[in-house]
Amino acid sequence: MVANEIPEIISLPERLLSLVTEALGEPWIGLDIEGNGFYRYPEQVCLIQISIGDTPYLVDPLDIEDMGPLGKILSEPSITKIVHSGDYDI
Repeated sequence: MVANEIPEIISLPERLLSLVTEALGEPWIGLDIEGNGFYRYPEQVCLIQISIGDTPYLVDPLDIEDMGPLGKILSEPSITKIVHSGDYDI
C-alpha cells in the first residue's frame, strides 16, 4: 500500500463486479477479512480488505448482499493470494 493512500470503499454490487474484473488480470492480491467472531452473537464477516498491486480497497459485505463474485478471484489458480491471518479467515 502506498503511504497515506485512502482506500476506496466498495459498497455497491456494480463496483464489486468491476473490482473482480480488475483483479482477474493481476498475478496476485492481498486479502484480509474482519469479522465479529469474538463475541457471543453469530459470527459475521464485517469487512474485506483487498489490495491489487499498490491499491487498497475496503469491501463492505454488510452493504452488498451477494458477495459471490469474490469467488471468481478466490478460485482462480493463476492469482496468488497473500492472506493476513488466514487461519482465522478460513
